[in-house]
Amino acid sequence: MIGMKSKNVGIGMVLGGCLIMCISCSRSPFVSKGNREADGMAQKYWDQRVTKCGDHWIERMGFTWFEIKDFSYVVNASNLTDTDRLNGYEWEGNTEMRAKAWRMYNMGGWQAWMSGAPSLQMSPQGMAIYEKNGEWGYGVLLFPNSKPISDPSKLIHNSRVPCERAPR
Repeated sequence: MIGMKSKNVGIGMVLGGCLIMCISCSRSPFVSKGNREADGMAQKYWDQRVTKCGDHWIERMGFTWFEIKDFSYVVNASNLTDTDRLNGYEWEGNTEMRAKAWRMYNMGGWQAWMSGAPSLQMSPQGMAIYEKNGEWGYGVLLFPNSKPISDPSKLIHNSRVPCERAPR
C-alpha cells in the first residue's frame, strides 16, 4: 500500500509537469514580441487619450467630457492572412477600452451613469494597431505606401487634459 501511494504521487507529479509543459507550449508564437510591442503601443495610445483623476478617469472629445470608472484596455490580435504578410504586415490587431461605468458632461451638466465603456457614437472605443515592414503604427493605412503613424497625439483630437480642467 505504501509503495502504491508513492507510485501515485510520482505519476501525479509527472502528469502535473507534463500539463505545465503543454500549457506553456500551447501558446501561439504570436504571443511573444508582437503582443508585447502591441501592448506598449496601446499603453501609449491610452496614456495620450485618458487621464487618471483619483478613483476615475476623464476624457475630452471636443466640448464633451467623459468620466470613466474602472478603466482598462485590452489588446486583440487579428489573424494575418497570406496577403497581409505579402503586403509587409507582421502584426495586426486593435486596442479597446473597457470600463465598469461612464457618464458624459454636455450642455451644462453630468448625465446619468451608463454601464460599460462609452459607445462608439459618443467616443471611439479603440484603435487599430499594426506592425508593417518593421514599423509600428496606429489606424488604417489608406494607401499601400503610406508611412505608419506612430505618435498617438497625431491621431487624437482630444489630447490628455489635467484633472483640474474637468467639470465638477
